Amino acid sequence: MTPHPQTTEALALVQKLVAETGVSEAQAWELVFLLGINWASLVREAKIMARQPKAGTGR
Repeated sequence: MTPHPQTTEALALVQKLVAETGVSEAQAWELVFLLGINWASLVREAKIMARQPKAGTGR
């Protein structure tokens, strides 16, 4: 079940995901909404997302 965005648990996961993987807060929230609160899944997808070239950088 996907957590409500204002839950303390979801906020803590988003903050931890941003700190540990380098994704933006918006990307972290998107992952929580899509995947729920499974930490291993969130980290896996965030690492993949962080490796993707940023739009508009030409890389």
